[in-house]
Amino acid sequence: MILRNEQVTGHHWITLELGGTPARRHGARVEVDTAGGRRQIRWWGADASFASQHAPEMIFGLGDEDRPVDVTVSWMGGSSSHHPGLAVDRRHRLEPAEPSD
Repeated sequence: MILRNEQVTGHHWITLELGGTPARRHGARVEVDTAGGRRQIRWWGADASFASQHAPEMIFGLGDEDRPVDVTVSWMGGSSSHHPGLAVDRRHRLEPAEPSD
């Protein structure tokens, strides 16, 4: 049996998938800032338990906010990346910045 949620609410969302190695992703802090001044913060993989695994993406509900959002990722190892103006109602893959020499 396959279940499919087909309700229509008119609410918006953004899905983020973190790239890079698992060591860079695990424990990464992700901040989503809307144009309306709302901020959501999540940590990827920081709450996993024994013999379990996270979905590869993070889904943020945005309610009525339909304008692009700004995303900041603080990666393990101390680097961060800023991704301004990401479109809502879409999936985005975010890659960590390569370390500079």
